[in-house]
Amino acid sequence: MPAEARTFDHGGFWDGYAKRWDVHGDGDGVMRDGVLGVEWTPEARAQWVFDRFAKPFIKPGAKVLEIGPGGGKFSRMFIAAGVDLTLCDISPVMLERASSACNPRPPTVLLDGTGLQPFNDGHFDLVFSFDVFIHIEAEEFFRYLAEANRVLKLGGTFSVHTSSYMSQYGMLAFLRQMRDHQLLVGTRYGGRMYPLTGDVLARFAEHNGFAVNDRSESWEDRDLVQALKKTTRAWPWIFITQPQLYETVEVCEYKGGAPARPLFAIAQRTDGREALMEIGEKGDPILEARATAKVPEHACTMQVIGRIAGSDFDAVLYDYARGISLRRLLYDPNFRSHIAETSAFLQHLWRLVDALQHAHKLGFAHGEISADAIFADEVTRSLRLPGLYQPSSGTRDALQLSDLEAMAAVLGSLELPAWARRRTQDAARLLRSGEFQAAAHLLTQPEPGS
Repeated sequence: MPAEARTFDHGGFWDGYAKRWDVHGDGDGVMRDGVLGVEWTPEARAQWVFDRFAKPFIKPGAKVLEIGPGGGKFSRMFIAAGVDLTLCDISPVMLERASSACNPRPPTVLLDGTGLQPFNDGHFDLVFSFDVFIHIEAEEFFRYLAEANRVLKLGGTFSVHTSSYMSQYGMLAFLRQMRDHQLLVGTRYGGRMYPLTGDVLARFAEHNGFAVNDRSESWEDRDLVQALKKTTRAWPWIFITQPQLYETVEVCEYKGGAPARPLFAIAQRTDGREALMEIGEKGDPILEARATAKVPEHACTMQVIGRIAGSDFDAVLYDYARGISLRRLLYDPNFRSHIAETSAFLQHLWRLVDALQHAHKLGFAHGEISADAIFADEVTRSLRLPGLYQPSSGTRDALQLSDLEAMAAVLGSLELPAWARRRTQDAARLLRSGEFQAAAHLLTQPEPGS
């Protein structure tokens, strides 16, 4: 982030804006419905936004959070609708202006714009924000979506208005703001537009547990409004530095996981290597076991290098080398030439199967086992199978059996030299019968004359 963005007084910018309210809008400086000056959006347009993107999602007594209430235009509509309203903003002067426009006055919370930390999970029925996120970078908006998801009840709605970069007026407004606020370019929450498109906003929402319930966007005007329904709990996007781990953790790729188990992502380490990050709810016994190394390490699991504790979620970091899938590895002509002459590759396979069976004895299983899901380290060619998890007792036997069937299918399908193929097919047969002994295969060598 540019230096001026770190030192810029965002709240002060909007404090000054609020104190000069009479020069904004149409600039007439007169009192209308108890509000000094007229906000940017015409009354009829504001009423249309409220009727379509707020009113259908509330009823008397509903808990509503309004982010960036401005002069209180929408705040008064919410109060009139009989909801339990809370206002939040980074400017105390702006909050006072919006709150004083309402009768009764709603409570206010001063936030710095980086999250909704004061509010409990699942507290609100509706989070509403009009014309605020045009001043916030995309990354901050992304985090706001995750926070909005957290404070909303399941099925609750986040109604957000911003500017459409694709509209004719939106582009002109963006260029005009760039021209008029050159000194503030790169700063947050003031003088800078960060317009989005409807498709980008929808994709952001989908990645944070929302589905688009309603949407309005047109080529002529800059308005982009979406009602986003919370359909599931957002999985956490963790942006944090943990000096004790010597890691800068930036989630850059969703890796997946078993349906009933934690999620995985790839984390970029400061030394340029990658780590596998497993994320689960705070207090998850499996994460606790991983973090304290109570789960034995094998070729198919990752070596624990640290843990990140969050307010709602924890994460465990594993050493992870970006690899290629087993299937792609076997398509490599150089590697095929290598395995024609040595048994090292088969030894990796037997260790993998042995580790899988040992994991079963401890009650663990895997979400997916296939030639595409088994990864080979590009340097050592050792095989790894991320995704170890502990199923419920009622499904454990079936899942562990499917693990062995899947591994047997992999072994039986590998295109290997004749001598190696005979050994893998034999191993597949022994897996299915429960008689596989990895130790008996570890010294496997090519047969003379094969």
